[in-house]
Amino acid sequence: NNLDLKFWLHQYSSNNSGHNLYIYIDDAATSTESDATLLHTITDFTEYNSNGASWSQKTVSLNSYRTTDATHYIYFVADGATSFRCDIAIDNVQFLES
Repeated sequence: NNLDLKFWLHQYSSNNSGHNLYIYIDDAATSTESDATLLHTITDFTEYNSNGASWSQKTVSLNSYRTTDATHYIYFVADGATSFRCDIAIDNVQFLES
């Protein structure tokens, strides 16, 4: 079976630039970017625009962690916004086995 992290993502920006979304995993409840392992990076937000309310579902594979006997923590880190009119929303985060 596959183990996936699935979530819905929305981005709003008046200029549609500057955002980055990083997804990290670590076995520590408190972690820093330098300690955690980068799972996935999203830098292309061209499918979103300032006139719509588009949400898109994203999937990140967790297969390499499914057999590890440890508790893992997922961290979402957003940066790079160049204006107060920039925003990223994450909703309905799920861990699914298929």
